[in-house]
Amino acid sequence: MKKLFLVLSSIFVFASCSRQVDDVVVSPEVSIFNQPDGEVTIGTGKRSMSFYKKGNEFLIGDMIFSKEDIIRLKKELEGTPNGRTGLRNLFQYWPNGIVYYSIDPNLSNPGRVTDAINHWASRTGLQFIQATNQSDVIRFVNSPGVCQSAVGKRGGQQLIELDPTGCPTGAVIHEIGHAVGLFHEHQRADRDNFVRINENNIQNLQQNRVNFNRYPDLSFGEGFEFGDLDFNSIMMYAPFAFSNGNGPTISRADGSSYANQNTQLSNGDVETVARMYFGPYASTYYEIASDLSQGSVQEYIYNVYVRFYTNSQRNTLRSTTEQTTVNYKYQRRDAGGTQQADRNVSVPAGTQSFFIGQVQSRAEYNQYGEEINSGSSFSEVITLNPSQNLAYRN
Repeated sequence: MKKLFLVLSSIFVFASCSRQVDDVVVSPEVSIFNQPDGEVTIGTGKRSMSFYKKGNEFLIGDMIFSKEDIIRLKKELEGTPNGRTGLRNLFQYWPNGIVYYSIDPNLSNPGRVTDAINHWASRTGLQFIQATNQSDVIRFVNSPGVCQSAVGKRGGQQLIELDPTGCPTGAVIHEIGHAVGLFHEHQRADRDNFVRINENNIQNLQQNRVNFNRYPDLSFGEGFEFGDLDFNSIMMYAPFAFSNGNGPTISRADGSSYANQNTQLSNGDVETVARMYFGPYASTYYEIASDLSQGSVQEYIYNVYVRFYTNSQRNTLRSTTEQTTVNYKYQRRDAGGTQQADRNVSVPAGTQSFFIGQVQSRAEYNQYGEEINSGSSFSEVITLNPSQNLAYRN
């Protein structure tokens, strides 16, 4: 199933908007904006992140960051010692699953957009409504040579950019997936259990390596998934994506190929959106209980709580109205071994936040700030009132 990239009361996903950076003071040290087009990096060492700069846009594959995003991310990367507690309130859900959109009158072949929207509306509970005077809007526009999107609701106008002759309906479905909060399937934290990335086959490796990094490798903290990697997902890269002609860039973990479909939402895509946007609404909350970090090893023990909310944006706490059974599944694999938890806790009525237990996170870095002993994965699933599942990430 999908890499779930939107959750909690504070949201954390790749995104962009078309507004100017008039609410952020650009300090002199933000020289990244003056650099020529090409690969650029913000932060340092283990708290760094690379993008491909193209004009005023900062890209990771088809995912767009604006100047505003870069400034805020730069502050987080350079000012937050613990990556798991940073990067808050940058992005949001579409409230009540209602997505407002507009189609530029000059867009070539607008039928591909209406077909993609109709497909999303027919398979999910999301509503797509043509904007009138709404301020938060997805706008579909021509952009030669690209198919790319902001990810998640950003506030204000955000673009889905489509090549006039490329970007067929399936590609538009993919970009809408980003816009409602889905990340690429092959970049899950646990993807190495399912796929092999063949770096020798990636064209222009320096520029495109970031398109194949796992979520944790992008310096955003831990990645959270549920279920197995979904090879049928509309968000899954094709085997020969960005290939230099020497062979596939992605294969199954055993080296074999896989069939890629790029025309419709998979059942896993549909389930993911249902879990993201439609109740029950709950998510985990972490507090550092112990800091065991020494030298090149960053290690924390966290207290884990489950919190309950009134809406999909998880910005208003609510109390449980009855005793609620919570099943919490946790698994982490890394160089230190495997941690697992599968526990049932009974949450009494009238509870907004409830302690579940503790988990431990450990990472080791070399002298250049690069993670060593990589290949870790981290997944969580919560079940409320056993009959209904909810997936989320912190």
